[in-house]
Amino acid sequence: MIHPAVLDEAQNVITPESAILYGSFIQNIANFLIIGACMFFMVKAVAMVTSKLHKEEEKPAAPAGPTTEELLAEIRDLLKEKNA
Repeated sequence: MIHPAVLDEAQNVITPESAILYGSFIQNIANFLIIGACMFFMVKAVAMVTSKLHKEEEKPAAPAGPTTEELLAEIRDLLKEKNA
């Protein structure tokens, strides 16, 4: 408190006190940090859930194609038939 309140005989405030409310400032900083941390973890959790959902959607059952050896053998057979 910088200056106390000035009161008259009937306890009415003539001049209000002037004070530095550092407790209120500290409380606001703490509230900001708590809310910021909660928002960070919520966004991180939503990102993880959506990435897992996208990974599951990207796994379509594709038919298995021929291997490289099978393709090369087929090309070889076709070339043999053409030359024969």
